[in-house]
Amino acid sequence: MQLIERLGEAGIGHEKLVENCLVGVYIIQDGVFKYVNPEFSRIFGYSRSELIGMRYTELIAKGDLKKLSKGVRERRLGKGKPTRYEIRGVRKDGTIIDLEVFSVPTVFEGRPAVQGTVLDITERKKLIKELKKERKKFEIICQSIEDPLYLIGKNFDIKYANQKFKEEFNLKRDKKCYKVIYERKSPCKFCPLHRVLEHKKSIKYETTAANSKCYECVSSFVYYNSSPAMLTLMRDITERKEMEEKLKKSKLAFFNMLKDLHEAYEKLKKAYEKVREADKVKGDILANVSHELKTPLTIALGLIDLSLEEEKNENIKEFLERAKKALKRQQVLIDNLINLSRIEKGEFKLKFSFTRLDKLIEECIDELSEKAEKKHVKISVECPPIDVNVDRIELKHVIVNLLDNAIKFNREGGEVTVKVREKGKEVEVCIEDTGIGIEKKYLRKIFEPFFQVDMSARRRYGGAGLGLTIVKRILDLHRGKITVETSPGKGSKFCFSVPILGDLDV
Repeated sequence: MQLIERLGEAGIGHEKLVENCLVGVYIIQDGVFKYVNPEFSRIFGYSRSELIGMRYTELIAKGDLKKLSKGVRERRLGKGKPTRYEIRGVRKDGTIIDLEVFSVPTVFEGRPAVQGTVLDITERKKLIKELKKERKKFEIICQSIEDPLYLIGKNFDIKYANQKFKEEFNLKRDKKCYKVIYERKSPCKFCPLHRVLEHKKSIKYETTAANSKCYECVSSFVYYNSSPAMLTLMRDITERKEMEEKLKKSKLAFFNMLKDLHEAYEKLKKAYEKVREADKVKGDILANVSHELKTPLTIALGLIDLSLEEEKNENIKEFLERAKKALKRQQVLIDNLINLSRIEKGEFKLKFSFTRLDKLIEECIDELSEKAEKKHVKISVECPPIDVNVDRIELKHVIVNLLDNAIKFNREGGEVTVKVREKGKEVEVCIEDTGIGIEKKYLRKIFEPFFQVDMSARRRYGGAGLGLTIVKRILDLHRGKITVETSPGKGSKFCFSVPILGDLDV
């Protein structure tokens, strides 16, 4: 009001200034209002004529009247100092509102009075209350997070840290982040703070702290007390990193082992090709080298089985299972080489017995069912119950090999059909697929050792080209035969026949 008077003395229209003021302005004398501006009237919901002459205590909430202490009485007498305080007021409709009041003693019409301003801070108080509530929620959430969380300002000072961070890094009072986390004397060379504050974007990175733990961090741009800051969540990935390193070493050991086996196999193949015409020498080399391969292979499989029993980590167990399957394929290859050597040296003897052929075929299909399901290949069988006198183990080897090829070289979602019929004194088994087929120019060579149509087939489908060779040799020993019909791009049909009475059919 003194300012208003000074404005008036300067010739400025202070009455208009007060009338249009955005805060409530009042003058109280003898406990009643002598003047109020339009904003004061709006705040309390009364007309100006209703307010003039009204006791000011009628606008104060009952519980807050005690706040008007001795200082108020002094200001009414024109004494005391200017005072700013908060109090609750009552609108005409009974609504309680929060007010910020500034009052100062003055003289009005020659007598002591109080002049001042009133600001409705109800919404501001509500907002502050909501902010406090949200801050409390934020605090609860941050403290419940099981990972370290901290917030730093542009000067690297830790402004906030949850309990997990304090425990992890033994934080007792606010310090520089590089001292607490890394035990450094100066900021880190590649500190993410500058990037986050500059680009105002979140970044993800990995870091190793002074406690030797590895963390995956996400740092985000935030405002803290109206100033730019960085909020960082740290996740301990030490165990994961150790597991990855362990898996990496296991892979390296496995690939080295496969490399050794591959080199041994290549040596075996070259040795075989060099003495191909010398049957006896060829057989000796195959047998000796294959046995040399089989020993470390058996040891490796044993170690993998032992590791599978003891290992708890699922990723490593999955890796060991793949390794076991790869070594099993090598074992089949070596067994084929040994059997081929024994057959060609005349040391392979069949053990005949009567066997239900339909049951044997069912066993073979069960053995390959998982492989067929993975490729969505449907297998159908037409086989009457029939007994045949054969070497059960070796005939199963024949059927499994032909079925395996029918699945392997089939298309996704293809079909395999197995049909069995009696032909006089023989039984014929035909296995037909809807796969890639074979060009006719290769039909004479498919039963030769190590033959494959081209090297891309080996890379794509695996195998060494011994399967059909063994099939042909076993059927020869049964005094049987095998034929093939094929159409490139449409599929192949392998049919073999053996005497029903086997070695009894003289």
